[in-house]
Amino acid sequence: MTSIVVFRRSDPEPVVHLATDSRAIDERGEASSTVKTVTLPTIAAGLAVMGSTDVLTFLATALMQMSASGTFEEAVRALPEALWRVQGIRSKAGAQGHQVAILAGIGRDGPRIFACATDPASGIEPGISVDVGTFFAVPATAQTYEMFRLPSDTSAINVKADIPRLMEIQREMDTEGHGGLPAKDLIGGAVVLTSIYARRIEQRIIGHLTSP
Repeated sequence: MTSIVVFRRSDPEPVVHLATDSRAIDERGEASSTVKTVTLPTIAAGLAVMGSTDVLTFLATALMQMSASGTFEEAVRALPEALWRVQGIRSKAGAQGHQVAILAGIGRDGPRIFACATDPASGIEPGISVDVGTFFAVPATAQTYEMFRLPSDTSAINVKADIPRLMEIQREMDTEGHGGLPAKDLIGGAVVLTSIYARRIEQRIIGHLTSP
């Protein structure tokens, strides 16, 4: 499982901030640390997946292969087919579980965030790229969003203070993931922020989540 918090801003410079935790759990239940955002500099975008961490690199490769024009908009259109292709390969190999892919970047109309899911339980219609607005987070429920106590304007979000706080709230959810483990065992480690601008992408650690 991956905790994802992503939001966009237009001032003073168009940017999308995409944050993830860094905990990975292997088949034996042992934890390690990994970066969960793949940067796509040629289209000014970042890609993250809430689900199985090993899907990410395969999805990024499929997505870029299917983006013929090499633009953010083309990647958005290709995302559903790329996700289903990777999910199909996983199913044939006996892997289970569903994914929510987040593609965030700078398009012709400025900073944008799109989500694509393989299961309706995520709250997103499967098989299409959905524009999720200025702020999005997974895993999340309506109750979790209420607990976030977000400002109405994303420009008021304090990256270093608010993003780790929101992920701590996600860790306390009852959601089960890998091997039936609760979210608090699957979400943790360093909080890695990927900031996507039109001409550069920056990545840095902005905090650490408490250990379970």
